[in-house]
Amino acid sequence: MIGCKLGEIATKRYTLPGPGAVIVQLDIVAEEFGRTVQPDVLLWGDALLGVQDLRAGLEPAAAIGARLAPRAADVARRMARWWESVADRLHCDESPVSVARLMTESDLNYADIARSLGCHGVRVDHPAELGPALRQALRTPGPTVLDVAVTRDPAAMLPGVDNRARPVTAGDRIA
Repeated sequence: MIGCKLGEIATKRYTLPGPGAVIVQLDIVAEEFGRTVQPDVLLWGDALLGVQDLRAGLEPAAAIGARLAPRAADVARRMARWWESVADRLHCDESPVSVARLMTESDLNYADIARSLGCHGVRVDHPAELGPALRQALRTPGPTVLDVAVTRDPAAMLPGVDNRARPVTAGDRIA
């Protein structure tokens, strides 16, 4: 891992890396070493230079691609099998509502729902729309629902967004 705190989001609620995984951690901030898991190898340095040095010592990229090609070709089949295996959970009618069902239905436009109930509703799909939507919401009398489409990709989030999962102690770096 490179420059990763291995917090709740990055580790999928501390389930990654799996048991028995060999962990190599490369970070420029030594205080990050062993914060949530104990790496097998610690590399202290710049991410780009460290990766360049590691790459120079590994097998050529073409050899890696050839070795991994069968697994990569199998990804679509494995994903289809996974979707089939969870289909019942994604569309179940159990009560209370399961999180899987909620996420399946999460393409709802909550701004439309708010308007149907007599409230003000604004849907924000693009960053440029956020500022005007917030200003409009603050000027509007009565309740306003802002339905903001946000990323679900932890890699696209700011570093440190998962710090809430760890107690903060004196000397901790936040961010």
